[in-house]
Amino acid sequence: MTRWLGTLLLWLLAVPVMGQELNCTVNIQKPNIQGIDPSVFQNMQKEIFEFMNLRKWTQDDFKAEERIKCNINIVFTNGSPGGDRFEGTMQIQVIRPVLNSNYETVTLNFQDRDMRINYVPFQTVQFSENTYINNLSSILTFWGYVILGIDYDTFGKDAGTEFFEKARNIMNLAVPGGEPGWQAMDGNRNRYWLVENLLNNSYASFRSAYYGYHRQGLDAMHEDVVKGRKAVLSSLETVEKVFTQNPNLFIIRVFTDAKGNELIPMFKKADPADKQKFIRIMSRLDPNNASKYNSVME
Repeated sequence: MTRWLGTLLLWLLAVPVMGQELNCTVNIQKPNIQGIDPSVFQNMQKEIFEFMNLRKWTQDDFKAEERIKCNINIVFTNGSPGGDRFEGTMQIQVIRPVLNSNYETVTLNFQDRDMRINYVPFQTVQFSENTYINNLSSILTFWGYVILGIDYDTFGKDAGTEFFEKARNIMNLAVPGGEPGWQAMDGNRNRYWLVENLLNNSYASFRSAYYGYHRQGLDAMHEDVVKGRKAVLSSLETVEKVFTQNPNLFIIRVFTDAKGNELIPMFKKADPADKQKFIRIMSRLDPNNASKYNSVME
C-alpha cells in the first residue's frame, strides 16, 4: 500500500460520513503513459475520491448504508511531458440496491469520452456551483449531480430534476473554457446530450418509465416476481414509444447500456407471449444486440 493511500484510509476512519451522499470508488489507469511521476496519478485519484465522497451535495440526510454506490474509472491515453495535461475517458457506473433483496441494479453505465483536463499535481480540486474553475472541477461536479439525479429518479417520479438542472448549469458555465463534451457540436454522445435529453419535456415519459422500472418493477419482485416483471415490461413499452418518437435519442442508448444485460435473465422465466414482446421491443431499441435478447427463448 502506498504511503498516501495508507494515510488517506486512516484519515477517513476519523471523518464522520453521516449525511454525505456518495459512496464512490475511483480508479485511474494510464497504460501507455511514460515519463510522468506515478505520484501525480496517485494524488489525482486521492483528490477525486475526496471530491466525490466527502462533500455534502444535497440538503437531505443520508445514513452511511444509504449512500449512493458509484464507480469512476479513468483511463488516460495521453499525458503532457510536464505532467499537467491529460486526455482519456471516464467510465461512470451508478448502482442501486433493490428493495428487500441482495440484488443491485446498474442505473447508469456511461463512458465520457471527453476527459481532457489540466491538473496541477498536489493541488486540491476546488468545488463551485456558480463559477468555472477548471475542467476537472466542472466534470466532477457535473457527474456528481447526474449521479444524484439518476438515483433520485429511481425512487421518486421526476425526483432527480433539481440535480439534472444543476448539472446543466455546470455545463453552461464550462462552455467558455473551450474543452469538448459540453456542447451539442462536440458529438452526439456526450454530457450535453445526456442532460438535454433528460430535461427535455418532449421525452418526459422516458423518466417516468425509468421510475416505474425500478419502483413498480424491481422493487416489487420480492413480493410478486410476475407482477414486477410485468411492470418492467410496461416500462419497456413506454421506452419504445419514446424511441418511436425519436429513434436517434441518446438516452435510449444510455438505457440499453445500463439495462440490456440485466433484462435477459429476468425474461428467461417469463411466459412465451411476454418473451416475444420483450424480444421485439429490445431488438428495436438495441438492434446490434438482437441475438442476445433472442436468447431468452432458449
